[in-house]
Amino acid sequence: MKTIMQDATEYYSAADTAKTLGVTYQTLYNWSKAIEELNGYQVFDRDDNTHSKMYSAEDIEKFQNFQHINKNTNITRNQALQQAFGDPDKKGDLEPSGGTSKVISEEAQVLLDGILREFQKSNERAEHKDALIEKGQQKALELSTDYEAIKKERDELLEQNKQLIESTKEVTAASKEAIETNKQLLEEINKSKAEGKKGFWSKLFG
Repeated sequence: MKTIMQDATEYYSAADTAKTLGVTYQTLYNWSKAIEELNGYQVFDRDDNTHSKMYSAEDIEKFQNFQHINKNTNITRNQALQQAFGDPDKKGDLEPSGGTSKVISEEAQVLLDGILREFQKSNERAEHKDALIEKGQQKALELSTDYEAIKKERDELLEQNKQLIESTKEVTAASKEAIETNKQLLEEINKSKAEGKKGFWSKLFG
């Protein structure tokens, strides 16, 4: 629905404006509310009878500009609205008493706070990672020390076993030699006995 006000300006209803912009009535309402809240005063005219918002052709053009900015940039919705409606209109500059600057400053602060929080979390994760690495290195050092101690003890046991084997060989060799000596001695004794008996009988029957 198109309405002509006393100043000869043509205005369109919210329903017609939303249709022109290709959005829902609720979306247009949210955008309009955001603009007026950001600037702290009534930006859009109202119908004298229904008190509903009315939009001029200039308002619609600014909303279309906002849609283009919002689609093609990475700035926030409110920043895009401020950029699209930033030019002074019939009601005056949209930055009364530094309102827009204050909003943008607050958004920048929120963004900065978020970045700082992420940076702090990143540092905490890095510190935790460093602590885990240091703990792992300490554990590896302890295992290495334990391994060296075990290796040293094993080498000592091997050396002791080697010495024991050598000693056993020496004892075995000595035992064999003693046995051989005893065997030879026994043979000598038996031989002497045999010769002694022979001499006895020779003397008796000689």
